[in-house]
Amino acid sequence: MSALAERIRKSRQTVVETLGHRFTVLRPSHLEVLEMQQADGGMNLRNCLKFVIGWDLKESDLVPGGVGEDVPFDTDAFVLWAEDNPQAWGDIMQGIVGAYQKHAAKLEADAGN
Repeated sequence: MSALAERIRKSRQTVVETLGHRFTVLRPSHLEVLEMQQADGGMNLRNCLKFVIGWDLKESDLVPGGVGEDVPFDTDAFVLWAEDNPQAWGDIMQGIVGAYQKHAAKLEADAGN
């Protein structure tokens, strides 16, 4: 990925806190939201999970008996963790949807000027 593309991607990142952990999420683009709406009705939880790109979890947060060391983010492991932690769903989904809504509102406001 080019340095400029990486800067754009970084500008779309935000952090969601839930269950005492921090998750880095990527704000969906307008195109991604449109594609989700056309394919299956929009930004449901399953669709939102793919926008989580980082965490501060330790192995012990993921695996019973795991060690207390940080582990690199892994998309598959995150989805498995999220599927078993429904108390985190609302915060994660709201963080992603909220980031998109804030961006869309800013674009509308800018267009009105």
